[in-house]
Amino acid sequence: MKEYNYEEINRMQKAALERVRNMQIKSENAVKGTENENISQLREKFYSTISEAPKTEHIPMPNNIPERKEEKYRSFDDVFSDANKASAPGNTVEPPAVISDIFRDPDKSLLLALALLLKADGAGEDLLMALLYIML
Repeated sequence: MKEYNYEEINRMQKAALERVRNMQIKSENAVKGTENENISQLREKFYSTISEAPKTEHIPMPNNIPERKEEKYRSFDDVFSDANKASAPGNTVEPPAVISDIFRDPDKSLLLALALLLKADGAGEDLLMALLYIML
């Protein structure tokens, strides 16, 4: 997107204001049916009736802005090389023995499911800890 300086923005605003004034004059002519009057006379009358827009304080742009130096970023592969090494087929992580034991034994699986259901219903921590102790 193009960046505009203050003078360009000011010029565009003045041009837009001029177009608005011309449209207002044309609409007044259409409503009143006074198409015979000269547009310049209407402009003078219009400008005399409309007060000037309030002047806004202009904050000057800084003159000595340093140029941006090209920053060097690490490549995508460098950033994610550790993650790629960890997910390599030879580096699979074995789950802890406790988790694999729970899913091998149907009684422990049932107790885990019961503990999860009770937790969802808002059971106390002492009941849940007792179930986990029985599971182990």
